[in-house]
Amino acid sequence: MDIVASKSAGSNREDIDAICLGSGRFLRSVLVPFLSSSLKPAVFQTRGRTFLDSFKGDTNDALRYPVDTIQFNGDTTTSEIEIYAAGTLGTPDGKSQLMDSLLSQMTSLAVIGVGVTESGLQSANTQCMLDLTQLIYKVFEGNMKC
Repeated sequence: MDIVASKSAGSNREDIDAICLGSGRFLRSVLVPFLSSSLKPAVFQTRGRTFLDSFKGDTNDALRYPVDTIQFNGDTTTSEIEIYAAGTLGTPDGKSQLMDSLLSQMTSLAVIGVGVTESGLQSANTQCMLDLTQLIYKVFEGNMKC
């Protein structure tokens, strides 16, 4: 399986309302925690599946990952950040599960977060840009509320 969703995402994952492309440290530690405060984000790794595989064995009641923050006094606090789905665009099955399955179940999309390196954005022909274009087109084609 190249996508996993928590039970909090709705019975058909219709409650997910933010999609993040990329699963790097900046996205996981800055953007997703901000989005999680008021939205229900899904995070899709652009290549590979290590982020997705980190949720293996979870009961899917909730998908959470730790984020450490170093305070001004030097203390470290760890927060558990909840996401509502995780997947990979690095396999044809994973891409299909996002583009054909998940998007058709969602009722609205508030944010598309992109957290890839500058090389992923350097031209319209990179895989990240092709995936982003396909995602935006699928949202448009599906008349999704934005």
